Amino acid sequence: MATAVRNMPRRGVGHRRDQVGETEDFFTLDWLILGVTFVVMTMIFFLFTPYTHQLDEIKNVFLMTLPPLILFAAAYHVDFRRMSWKTHASTYLFGLYTLVILISYLLNPFKITTERVVWFQIGCSTFTVVFAWYMTSESKMRKVMMFYVLTALGSVLIGLFLRSGLDFTNDIYRFLASSPFGARNPEWVTLFYTLKEAKEMYSTILNADFYAAYLVMAIPISLSMFFVEEHLLFKVIAVVTFLLMNVCLALTNSNDSFLAMVILYGIYFAVGLIYIKEWGLTKKFILTFLTCGVLLVILTGTLMIPQLAAAWEFKKNAISGREILWGGAFWPWLYRDDFTKAHFDWTSVFFGTGPGGYRFYFPVFRGNNYFDNQINNVTTFGHSTYLDILCEFGAFGLLLFLAFHIRVLWDGFRQIRTSTNRAHQFYQLACFAGLSGVAVQNIFSPNNRWAVCGMIWWSLFGLSMGLYNLDNPGVDPEAPENRNRKGPMLAHWALMTLAALFAVRSIPQGFTYWRAAKLNGAGLQRMDKAERFRGSEKVALLEESRQLFASAIRYNPTFATAYYKMAHVLNQLGQTEEAIKAYEDLDKVFKDYSELRLNLGIMYSSKALSFTGAEKLAWMEKAWKEIQEAARQAIKPTAQRIAGHIGEELAKAYDEAGKQAEALAVRNKIKEYYWNVINYNPVLSEFQQDKKEWYPVAQQRLIDLANQTGNPREAEPVYKLMYEEDPDNQTVLGLLLAFYDSQKMAKEKNEFLKNAASLAITNLNVRKELAQSYLDLGDWDNFRRELRKIEAVDPKNLSALAGLYVYAAAKGTPEEAKSLKDKLREQGVDADKLTTGGLGDSASTSSLTLRKIEEEVVKLRATGAAAPAPPQPAPANAPTTAPPPAGNVQTLPAGSSGTVTGVVFPTTGSGEPAENH
Repeated sequence: MATAVRNMPRRGVGHRRDQVGETEDFFTLDWLILGVTFVVMTMIFFLFTPYTHQLDEIKNVFLMTLPPLILFAAAYHVDFRRMSWKTHASTYLFGLYTLVILISYLLNPFKITTERVVWFQIGCSTFTVVFAWYMTSESKMRKVMMFYVLTALGSVLIGLFLRSGLDFTNDIYRFLASSPFGARNPEWVTLFYTLKEAKEMYSTILNADFYAAYLVMAIPISLSMFFVEEHLLFKVIAVVTFLLMNVCLALTNSNDSFLAMVILYGIYFAVGLIYIKEWGLTKKFILTFLTCGVLLVILTGTLMIPQLAAAWEFKKNAISGREILWGGAFWPWLYRDDFTKAHFDWTSVFFGTGPGGYRFYFPVFRGNNYFDNQINNVTTFGHSTYLDILCEFGAFGLLLFLAFHIRVLWDGFRQIRTSTNRAHQFYQLACFAGLSGVAVQNIFSPNNRWAVCGMIWWSLFGLSMGLYNLDNPGVDPEAPENRNRKGPMLAHWALMTLAALFAVRSIPQGFTYWRAAKLNGAGLQRMDKAERFRGSEKVALLEESRQLFASAIRYNPTFATAYYKMAHVLNQLGQTEEAIKAYEDLDKVFKDYSELRLNLGIMYSSKALSFTGAEKLAWMEKAWKEIQEAARQAIKPTAQRIAGHIGEELAKAYDEAGKQAEALAVRNKIKEYYWNVINYNPVLSEFQQDKKEWYPVAQQRLIDLANQTGNPREAEPVYKLMYEEDPDNQTVLGLLLAFYDSQKMAKEKNEFLKNAASLAITNLNVRKELAQSYLDLGDWDNFRRELRKIEAVDPKNLSALAGLYVYAAAKGTPEEAKSLKDKLREQGVDADKLTTGGLGDSASTSSLTLRKIEEEVVKLRATGAAAPAPPQPAPANAPTTAPPPAGNVQTLPAGSSGTVTGVVFPTTGSGEPAENH
C-alpha cells in the first residue's frame, strides 16, 4: 500500500517535467526524505561552534539527532519486495555488515562508551540507504549531484577565504580580545584565535587532512557534471568548482590524498575513455582540457615544492609511527588486552574488540616510544580503515565490509560498461573513481571516522548504488512470486526496529552530549584562566571549573576529557580522594585514557603518605601496580623516573614491614626504569630536556641500588658510562678507578684503562693510571712502555721520569738509570735523595704507586735540594763496577733480583703476571 501511494502522481505546484521528460512531483515522501537529507548534510558540513572545546562538536550532535528521523522514515517507506540478490546484492551485504557491528557491540565490554560509536556508524549509514533507495529518477539523480557540487563550491570558497584572510581573522581577534563583548563571550575570542593561528587549508571541516579526503571524494563528481550537463551555467559551476577544489587539495599538503588523486585520475580517464563513447565534447576540446590540467598540476606542484618537501619529510619520518598505530589495531584483534600474546581471544578474532575498541586496547600494545612518533596520548583510530574494522568488528566484519565495497565497485563498473544512459555512465564513473581513490587512502588514513568525511564517504556508496538501481530497478513487487516472500518482510521489520532504537537512544544522547560539551568547554576556560591568578581567586576559578566538569559528566557519563580534567583540578585543590575517584571512574568508561595509569600511580603513592604500617603498604602496592603499567606503556624519562621513585618508596615500606625478599625484588625491578632513562634517546626537545634533568639522578640511583641489592659490581657500567660522557672529568675517573680498587677488579680496571687510553692518546692522567694498573698486575714491561709514552708526549713529566728511574734502577741498565737521573736533575730533583719514606716496606709491588713517587718527587723539588755535580769519568784502571751512589737506593745489574727502596721486584718475564697479586 505504501508503495502504491508513493508511486501515485500528484498534480499541483510541485508538478514539473524534468530534462528527459519525466514528470516529477516534489510533494512526495521520497522528495521529503531527500530534501531533509540535503538540509542535514549541509548543517553537518558547514556548521561549527565556539561554545565547545572542539569546534566541530556540533557536527556530531547533528549526526546523533537528525539521521535517526531520516532513517525511520526511509525504513518505513522502502519496499523490500522489489529487492533481489541480482539487483540489490550490495544492500544485502551492507545489512549483514551492520548486523556484525551490532553483534560485536553485544559481545564486548564498555557498552556505555561504545554505544555512541554504533550510532555514529548507523548515522553515516543513513545517507547510504537514502541515496541508494530514494534516488529513483533522473531528476532526483541530477539534483543530488548538483547538491554535491554546490556543497563543494561553498567549501572551497570558505576555505580559500579563511586561508587568504588570515590577517582579517587576526584583526577580528585583536578587536574581540580587547572589547567588552570578547570579555563577556570568551568563546568567540577563542574561535578567532584558532582561525588566525591555523595556517592550513581546512575550510569548514577544520582539519587539512580531513578536508583533503573530502576533496578526493567530491572532485570527480564536479568533473562528471562538466561533461554531462548541457546548460552553460551548470558547466561553469562544475568547472570552476573542479579547478578550485584541485587548488585547495594542493594547499592541504596531504600526501595520502595526492596519491589517491593520482590513482583516481588514472582510473577516471582510463575507464572513461575505454567505455564511454560520447563525451559531448570535441576531441580538440578534451585535448585542450587535459593539457591545461597537466600544466595546472605542474605549475601548482612547482610553486608548492618547498611545502611538499617539508610535508613529505614529515610523513617519511612518520612511517615508524604508522607501524605503531597499525600494530595497535592488529594485536588487539588477536589478543585483546593480553600484551604477553600468550593466547588468542576468539571473540575478538571473529567479532572484534567492539565498536571503538581500538581506543581501549591500543595503549596496551603500542610502542613505548609512541610520543616520539607524532602519536598523541589519546588515539582513537589506527590510521587504517581496514585495520580499524578488523580490530573492532573482527574477521567477519572485515570480510563483509570488503564484500560490500567490492560489490558496489563491481556493480558500478558493469553499469559504466553497459549503460546506454550517458549521464548514468559519467556519474557512476565519478563514484567508481572516487571510491577507488579513497580505498587507497583508507590504507593510511582514519579520515572517514570523523563526522563530515564519514557522512560523505558512506553517502558516496549510496550514490553508486542508487545510480546502479536506476538501470536495474529490481523485481516487480506485485508479481505473485514476490508478494509473500518472508525475507523482505523480516528485513523491513528488522530495519524498522533498528531505526526505532536509533531514534530512542541516540536523539536524547545527542542533546545531553551537546550540553556536556558546552559545560566541558566552559570548565576548560575556567581552568586555563585560573593559571593567571594566585590565592583565593585561583581557588574560586578551580572550584567553578570542577563544578562545570562534574555537570558535564552527569549529562555525558562517557566524557573522558571531563573526568581527566576534573581530576587535575581536584588535585590542585588538594582533594586527593576525590581526584582518585575521578580517575577510577574514568578507568571504567575509557580504559588507559591518556596518562591515566601514571596519574593513578602518583595519586595512590601520595595517598599512602597519610598512612603508616599495613595501610601505607597497601596503598603503595596499588601505586606500584599502576606505575609499572605506566612505565611499560611509555618510556618517557619522567614516567620512568617516577616509576623508580615509587618503587623505592615501596621497597622502604617492605623493609619496614620486614619483607626483605619483596623489597629486594622491587629494587631489582626499578633498575630497569633508571636504565631506561639513561639508554633511551628522545627525539622531541620536550623529552630531551626531561632526560637531561633526570639523567644524573638515574646514574646515582643505579649506583646506590647496586650496593643496596648486594651486587655492587653492577655499578661498573654506570661509572664507565659517566667517564665516556666526560673523559676529561678527573673526579669521575677517580670514582671509577676507586670502584675497581674497592671491588678488587684489577684486570677489569686494566682493560678499561687500555680502551680509555686508546681513545684519548694524549690524556696523560689516563696513561699514568694505566701504567699503575700494569704495575699492580706485575707487568713491568708494559708499565715501562706506558711511562715512555708519557715521556714522549711530555719529556719533563716528573711522574714518568721518576717511575722510569725506579724501573731502570731495579730492572734496567746503569746507562738507562743514569740518563733518567740526569733528566730528573734537570728538573731540579736529586734522584739520590729519592727515599723509601712513604713507599712502604712490604714485600709486594702493591706498596709502590706512581702517586707516591710523584708526591715525593714534587716534595724534593719544592725543597730545592741541590743536585750533586755529575761524577767524573773513572780512570782507565778503575773497576768496572761503580761504587754505590749516595743514599739508600741501590742500582742492581739487569736481570738480578733484590730490593730497591724496600720493594720486591719480581723477575717474571714480559707478559707474565706476577704471583700473589
